[in-house]
Formats: sequence, C-alpha cells, structure tokens
Amino acid sequence: MGVLGKDLFDIDRPRTRVKVHFRALGYWVEDDPAVIPYGAALTELLNLPAATTAPKPGSILRTYLSAGENAAPILERYTWFLEDLFGDAVPERKRGQRKKPLAELIYSRGLDALVSGVSLGKAPEIAPPQVNVQYVILEREDKTHELVEKMYFDHLADFIYLEFMKGLQKSFVPKRCVNCGRWFLQKPGLTYSYCKQVAPGETELTCRDIISRASFRDKVKKQRGLANPPAGL
Repeated sequence: MGVLGKDLFDIDRPRTRVKVHFRALGYWVEDDPAVIPYGAALTELLNLPAATTAPKPGSILRTYLSAGENAAPILERYTWFLEDLFGDAVPERKRGQRKKPLAELIYSRGLDALVSGVSLGKAPEIAPPQVNVQYVILEREDKTHELVEKMYFDHLADFIYLEFMKGLQKSFVPKRCVNCGRWFLQKPGLTYSYCKQVAPGETELTCRDIISRASFRDKVKKQRGLANPPAGL
C-alpha cells in the first residue's frame, strides 16, 4: 500500500533506520511527541567523549551507537569545522554590535565549499547524505494541520549532517563553552560564550552564572573607582 509512490508501512526496515519528522524549529524521532531543537543530537555527540555515561535514554544516538556505528570520524570532522568557524569570532554580542549570520560567517572563513557533503571536507570524498524523504500532513496539538518532511536515516553521519545543516539555516549551532570546554546549543538570537551547565568545582552555579557575577563585580569596582578617584586628581 502506498501514496504517491511512497510506502506507508516499513515493517522490514533495518534496525539502524530511524524515522524523523522535521518541523520549522525542531524535529521529533519515531513516535515520540517531544520536539527536539536542531543541533541537540550533535551537541550531545560532541560531549560524549568527556562524558561518563552512554547517550541519554530516548536519544537518537543510542540507536546508532548500540548498532556499532563509528562516531569517531563524525566527532573529528564536526569538532574541526566548528572550532574553525568560531576560532576568533566575537564570542558575545555587545550592545549595538551586529551579530554576523552563520552563513556569512561560514563564507568569510572559506568554509562554504565544505558544507556540501557529510564529510565536511575532511575525507577525500564529498558525499551527499543518503536519505529517503516523504511529505506528510500531521495534526498539531491545537488540532490544526501542518505539512512536514519525514525522512529515514540508515547511518548516523547522514542524520547528523541533516540536523546540523537545518540548524544552521535556523541559527541553531553547537558552541564550546569558554569556561568548561563542554559543548552547548546556541539558539537563534543569542550569542553566549558560556554554558548553563554546572561549572567545574561548583554544586549549583553554572558557567554563565560565574561569568555574570564576575562581570558584575568588575562593573561595581569600576564605578567605585570613578566615585572615589585617587587623591590629587
């Protein structure tokens, strides 16, 4: 049984084949209704080498990694690409400062030719992702309907590539925290350099809390210095 040449049922699909529905600002996996922001899986993958646990329950990564997919080349290529992308970029936008769009930043750094395939230019071949795509009408929570993309992925590299590129289109991108070195997901309109994870050596304060407090203390010291100038001035 099929519609417009596409199968409605996929009983015999490989165990590494994962069905993903893509929406405007996120996606959901299989029949799990939780919407995941673009770039979340890549961010989780980038943090796995330093983590002490396996991918979190329900993560799309668990399906691939438990099946023996090799994540090492993916980690190498995307870490290299992102570090080259944000190498000496302005980490946080100051008041009145223009934030450079991700596409413009990629182009200005000469990385635009590398976004055309899953290897990101670190392998001899630049291969397009292998996916099966279908468009379906789904009902939203408010009972309205939406046309979405449904894709099937057989390999982790193909999924990560699509998730990453769709994220770049919407200004979702993984960034490395300046304080702790862990990766966090930068969402549209934001330009943080520090993550919201608990900072090393702390029990509650996040990296972002620490830098905010430090900035506040520096501001207070500066104001006090202006209010009480040294004698003779």
